[in-house]
Amino acid sequence: MSLFAIVGAAKALSLGHGLVVVIIMGTVTATAGGLIRDIVCGEKAMLLRADIYATAALIGCTVFWIAHGMSLDPGVASRDVV
Repeated sequence: MSLFAIVGAAKALSLGHGLVVVIIMGTVTATAGGLIRDIVCGEKAMLLRADIYATAALIGCTVFWIAHGMSLDPGVASRDVV
């Protein structure tokens, strides 16, 4: 899930979008990616089992956006991720 969240957020960030769009796109990508993963594996969707699933994606995308804005280490949050 974290991979899908960061890839979605990084792509929105690379297109020049702001905080709200970055967080929404990362969360939507993580949620959809997780659902696809569960369907392919033939399991019950984790989104329906875990209460914190979407919240964790929101928090992860927010932390990614903050890390990118701080530019502490270009390798940690780089525009070249996607």
